Amino acid sequence: AIARYIKNPVAPIGKLAVQALAKTGELNALHLMIEALRRGETRFRVALRNGITSFGADGVRSLFDAAMTDEWLRSDCETVLASHPHIATPLITDVIEREPAATPTFLIRALNAGHGMQAIKALDKAYESGSTKVQTEVIRAWSRFPSAAVAKRLMKVLQTGSHALRGHAVVSIGKAKVKQAAGLLLELLNDASFPSELTIEALGRLEVQSASQTIVDRFERAPLGLQFSIMRACKQIQSTECVGLLYNATDDFNINIRKEALKLLALK
Repeated sequence: AIARYIKNPVAPIGKLAVQALAKTGELNALHLMIEALRRGETRFRVALRNGITSFGADGVRSLFDAAMTDEWLRSDCETVLASHPHIATPLITDVIEREPAATPTFLIRALNAGHGMQAIKALDKAYESGSTKVQTEVIRAWSRFPSAAVAKRLMKVLQTGSHALRGHAVVSIGKAKVKQAAGLLLELLNDASFPSELTIEALGRLEVQSASQTIVDRFERAPLGLQFSIMRACKQIQSTECVGLLYNATDDFNINIRKEALKLLALK
């Protein structure tokens, strides 16, 4: 009866119905909740995920197994795995160990600092697979771990990886606050083949004071997209040169530049 109710287009107490379904503790109830997610039920999506995880490891594993063969479930499964590292890490690690190059990317996206060093080792295995698609997700995943755990890995990619992978590494270096990469990023500013926006935004996230004058000097002749990157970096670096640029930009002839500068100056 509850299952029929939550299928109803009008179900005002649907969340309560899902909670009641979960409280039965029956395996059939678990399968019904997974099936609701599979058919794209969005009204009670959070309640359904919570109901599935109320079954503990059995619930997480059931959703995991279903998502491995049904892409419609992968977004919800990713969320659940990310928030239950003690259950998820062994499941994800096992998949990576068996077929690193064929690892579904949603599993790599589910890994974060809460999964500990076991996750780092699994990510290393996935990166070594040589699959560019998998390597890209691994580099992004490293940004969710403490700098001390991933600094050497990201700096190695920045120095030896392909052009595309180096771009992802720069972004992750900024997000993970890998401050020891500042020198490499400053060198990249002189590489005309590398996207300046990525490098400048990473330097901003790292608050590299020594980059201030260099990026400020580029502002006037930079295309609009790069000017926005420079302003965002200046907001984070907060040097005298950077703050001066932001104040001067409030009087720029371009209304978009003026609006962005005012917004950044208003942010604390």
